Formats: sequence, structure tokens, C-alpha cells
Amino acid sequence: MKKWPLLDSNREWLGGDPRIDGTRLSTKGVYKFCAGSDSDAHVKMFQECWPHVTANQIKQAIAFERKRRGT
Repeated sequence: MKKWPLLDSNREWLGGDPRIDGTRLSTKGVYKFCAGSDSDAHVKMFQECWPHVTANQIKQAIAFERKRRGT
């Protein structure tokens, strides 16, 4: 996924759904957890549950889902 360097969608791994690279966290799951918002408060709340994920990865996953959904 050249346009989204922090994401991966390998068909042989986890069914090919877009995920945060190096994790099993789907972009759809991140989007739902953060209620579609990439505000600092939502990102911090997500990082409290998954501290190994960077803010940039979270924001890119949300941006990807927004583009995919057309919102």
C-alpha cells in the first residue's frame, strides 16, 4: 500500500483486510474504536489500550477508512 506506508493488506496474512503494519489491528477496528475521530483525545485513549501503536499509525488508519467510506 504505497500511499499508506504504515498499513498493510497482505492477502496471505489475516485475510487481506487493511491492517496497521506489524499488528493484527484492522483499520476498520481502529476507526470504530475511535468513533471516526483522529483527535488527540481519541488517539491517546487508543494508545492506552495498545501502547505499541504510534499516533501516526492510528491517524493513518482512520484517514484510510475515511477515504474508503467517502466521509
